Formats: sequence, structure tokens, C-alpha cells
Amino acid sequence: METVSGYQIRRKKSGKSCRRASTAREDHYLSIIPRSNRDASASLLSPELNTAIGTQRDAFVPHVRLFTDGVGPDFILLEDNNSTHRANLVDEFLESEDIRRIGWSARSPDLNLLKNGWNALGQLQLAPSTPRKTTNA
Repeated sequence: METVSGYQIRRKKSGKSCRRASTAREDHYLSIIPRSNRDASASLLSPELNTAIGTQRDAFVPHVRLFTDGVGPDFILLEDNNSTHRANLVDEFLESEDIRRIGWSARSPDLNLLKNGWNALGQLQLAPSTPRKTTNA
């Protein structure tokens, strides 16, 4: 079993029904690679994994630390259910930092912030306005 930056890469038995190694479609740690290279071996995909780990360290950690320092250690991360937020690498990082998170249901009228905002603006616009009173002496 190969190890890349602390992650194990399992090789599958070669045969007609099994692929030689894990591919980008099977491994959520790896980014999507071009169609011409879909069946690349694990050793060819290891730079992709190293890039993902570097991105986590360089981009994600400073943002999370900013929220932790500003809001406090008990903040809850609200996600927009983007597929990149569902990567195992992100899951493991958030668990290691003890960060709670909830998904944002885009189709739920209660949790859709944009829809609630537009409804509030519409109600303000339709509300009868009271004429201003002036005091004339």
C-alpha cells in the first residue's frame, strides 16, 4: 500500500472486473482530472492529492482561524452545499478543528436567505405609508 502525505492509496487487484488503482471518480480527495486521463494510476494522481493538501493549508486554514478568533470557538459554519465542501479532506479538517457545520438547504423557504430578504422588502413596499405630520405654529 502506497502512502502519500499520510494518506494511504490502496491498489486493487488487476483483472477484468477490477481496475488497477483508485481513480479520480472513486476518490473524493482528488480533483476532477481531464477526461483523457480518467483511468490514471494512483502514482500519477498523487500530485493532485498534494495540491489539495497544500490548498487546505494555504487557503482554508487562515479563513477558519479568522472566524474562530472573531466569533469564538463555538461558531457554526453554514455551508451552501457545494460539492467541494463535501470532500473528505474538508470533513477531516473541520473535525480536527472541532467546527460544527450545518448545510444550507437552497430549496427550503425557511433557510433561503435571499428569498426571505426579498419577501421582507416586498412587504415594506406594499405597506401603507402614513403621511408625515408637521407642526405649524
